[in-house]
Amino acid sequence: MLRRFLLHFCTYSGLALILMGCDPCDNRILQDLPDPSGQTKAIIFQRSCGPFGGTSTQISVLPNTTDHLIAGGNVFSADTADGTAPALPSGGPPVVVTWTGPQQLSVTYDSRVRVFQAQSQMNDVSISYEARSAEVKGSRSSGSTNAKTRKTTTSDR
Repeated sequence: MLRRFLLHFCTYSGLALILMGCDPCDNRILQDLPDPSGQTKAIIFQRSCGPFGGTSTQISVLPNTTDHLIAGGNVFSADTADGTAPALPSGGPPVVVTWTGPQQLSVTYDSRVRVFQAQSQMNDVSISYEARSAEVKGSRSSGSTNAKTRKTTTSDR
C-alpha cells in the first residue's frame, strides 16, 4: 500500500513539475521598435495560447540588449473581444505603436478591443494610450467616415 502511494506521489509530482515549466503559448514578434536613444525597445507581438486561450496582441518594453521574449507582454495586452474588433490575419487586434520621445511611448488601438493590461509606466518609459473608433456618417453615396478618439489615462482604469 505504501509503495503504491509513493509511486503515485512521485509520478504526479514529476508530471506537475514538468507542466509548470512549459508555456503552452506561442509568441510571434510583429515589430521590434527601438526608442530614439537606442536604450530601450518596444516589442509588439501576437500571443497565441491555443483553442482555449485565443490570440492577443501584446507589447513589452525591454532593454535593447534583450534577445527574446519571456511569457506575455509587460505593458499591454488585448484581444478582439470575441470578434467584435478587427483582427490581423494572425488573429489579434492591430495596434499602432510609436515613440514620441526617448522615454515616451504611444499606443493606439480600436476602441472595440478588450484590454487586459495597459501599464502607464515601465521603468523610465511613460506609456499613453488612445482608443479610436470609426463611425460611418451621412448618406451611402458620400462614403465619408469620422474617427472619434478617446485618450486613456490611469484614472480611466
